[in-house]
Amino acid sequence: MRNGKTRLHWAGVLAAVAVFMFGAMGVSWAADVDVADRQAFVYGATMHNKHIESPLVKAEGSDRNCVVCHHNAVAPGKEDSCRVCHLSGKGLRPWYDEVGHAFCIDCHKNVAEQVKTAPVTCAGCHSTEALTAQAVSKGVPRLMRGQPDVTVMFPVSGKGVTPEAAMSPVLFDHKAHEDKVPGCRSCHHVRIGDCTSCHAVEGTQPGYNVSLDRAMHAENAKRSCVGCHNEYLKTPDCAGCHGFVQPVRSKDFCGVCHADVPGLDKKTFSAGIAGKLSLAEKQRFGEAARAARSYAGDPKLDHVPDVVMIDALKGQYEATGFNHKSHMEYIMSRLDGDKLAAAFHTDQATLCAGCHHNSPPSMNPPKCASCHGMTIDAKVPERPTLKAAYHLQCMGCHERMKVEPVTKTDCTGCHAQLKK
Repeated sequence: MRNGKTRLHWAGVLAAVAVFMFGAMGVSWAADVDVADRQAFVYGATMHNKHIESPLVKAEGSDRNCVVCHHNAVAPGKEDSCRVCHLSGKGLRPWYDEVGHAFCIDCHKNVAEQVKTAPVTCAGCHSTEALTAQAVSKGVPRLMRGQPDVTVMFPVSGKGVTPEAAMSPVLFDHKAHEDKVPGCRSCHHVRIGDCTSCHAVEGTQPGYNVSLDRAMHAENAKRSCVGCHNEYLKTPDCAGCHGFVQPVRSKDFCGVCHADVPGLDKKTFSAGIAGKLSLAEKQRFGEAARAARSYAGDPKLDHVPDVVMIDALKGQYEATGFNHKSHMEYIMSRLDGDKLAAAFHTDQATLCAGCHHNSPPSMNPPKCASCHGMTIDAKVPERPTLKAAYHLQCMGCHERMKVEPVTKTDCTGCHAQLKK
């Protein structure tokens, strides 16, 4: 109990000090947003671009306004995240949240007359409504910081890591990823550099003891490569199919990222593992790997039936005409121009597996009734009946893709009543 009182005492002292400090800075502490509703502020590509283009962000004696915020950048193109210096307090160096509440808001107050949208209150940055302004915008120009369009990431030196034992390098397409994430920090959590500058084979303190393998492959971590992709599968464009279809962790699955790189010999591979290849060399190999990769493109719909009659459930209702071809065209339109989707859907018939989920990719898949019977199969009790399969698949896909669904209780929305 004594320890609890001590903690409460110091929490009160720190809160009082904070109020005094920020009050002296002129920062408003008005309760304009409830603590429970306060959202994490996201300074992503959209917000960054607004500041780059603002005529009010000026640097004395320089035509580059980057130095206004990145005041300790060693050279143009070497700017780094604020977190590199301000993630934790060191002596007189202010902490990261202090910088945001003092430096940023103080600047906003100076330009408040010219820019009415510059927030100076809690809600201006931390409310749910503010998240919309901070969200990803595909129209935002790429934030260039010397990164190549494509590169290859090599396994790093460690126990047993040799060219013979290591997996192939990973082809990483910066350009394809940049309009899918809020900003650089989605991957570069603290500083902008190679993943291996923080994450080692066995985990080290700079990488918070997260090993390189876990940083790339942890399935439930939103900031790992695999974890981020798993989160993306929950978005409406993907969830229609992936609500049922889960990626198979096979050799082909790994090969989507761990690509064969033309012209990469043992000596060069060893140099890559040792971190001795230049950025230009890694870009060259990345471009070669991308050129060698095959993208399947959209499935050909010439022989796809326009309408499929579903008549296996005849009884109270007439057979249902399923507009098969238009469904395929709609799904393809949602993925149009998506290079990440093209990289993972390398077989033209892959999209067919969204509905024909337990069939090998084929342009002539078997009917649903070949697996789903009219009654539960005692040998496979988890497999739904044909009627349940149709309803789970169709209505579930509409819900996950945010398509206006037919009311679940409105049977005649899909099924015409039999005429008596």
